Amino acid sequence: MAVTSKVITLAGTRFLARDIYDSSGVSRIATDLEGWLGTPKLRTAYTPLPFAAGSIYSPAYADQRVLVLDGVIAGSDEAVLIRALRSLNGLCSDPSQLYTLQVDDAAGSLFCLVQRSTEILSKLVNPVSGMFSVSLTAPDPRLLDVVLQSAITQMAQPGAGGVAWNGPAPGTTGTQWNGPTGTTGIAWGQPGPSGIVTVDNTAGTAPADVLLTIQGPATNPTIITTAGVIVYGGTLSVSDVLVINTGTGSVLLNGANRRNLLARAGFFQIPSGKTLGISFSADLQNNVATLTAQWRTSYL
Repeated sequence: MAVTSKVITLAGTRFLARDIYDSSGVSRIATDLEGWLGTPKLRTAYTPLPFAAGSIYSPAYADQRVLVLDGVIAGSDEAVLIRALRSLNGLCSDPSQLYTLQVDDAAGSLFCLVQRSTEILSKLVNPVSGMFSVSLTAPDPRLLDVVLQSAITQMAQPGAGGVAWNGPAPGTTGTQWNGPTGTTGIAWGQPGPSGIVTVDNTAGTAPADVLLTIQGPATNPTIITTAGVIVYGGTLSVSDVLVINTGTGSVLLNGANRRNLLARAGFFQIPSGKTLGISFSADLQNNVATLTAQWRTSYL
């Protein structure tokens, strides 16, 4: 695709859609980012029916996302250009690390995590400008919104107050609907926390992972959704923080791995184009413990 984006940032290096020189005298222009707007390839497999027309199909899952960033690089003089090309060759150089590729365009800002998939190609066009091509692979093909959404709840609690009304003195007949002193009508009390948060991926076109953070105290804290149930078989003190990543399956208690303490591991995602209710409870309800859910709208 021809780049109309305002900014493309790869591993902290910015590539613009037009010719602007930075403070070091270098201009990096992105002319094409192949593989960003389209979808990844699908892994398909079909088994021919032996005695009938057609085939038996299997699930067609998205493969990794393959991206190619092409552009033009220019320097205020030849030495500046050569140094800029050498610096460009160092992009995403750690073979064991994934780097952030972010695109800021008219629709917002999305990112994915990538690694270099082959050599960086570059050549000089003239003494002060050159061309480059960087091939990248995103193992997770989803594009994630930079905005991290969040929702928090306590465990379910009874409401405060209850029905209250102030009837007249004895000796009257019928129901008198005066409210408590200073009010009119019946006062119904205040609702308590429901213990449920709703996470929203309605704008997304891919399932979204959820990061769950439980602040104690809680014994056997339980997360229930229609997509899966997670139960931690242990007791959290008021200072304990349990973090569960439904995408990676990571379970950390105060930073230490406690995956082995999961009594149920029904990890779930927010379906694309939908919302999901998440219920928080424990063996003994209290009004101190909290559940925080964090997620990003996700796209293919």
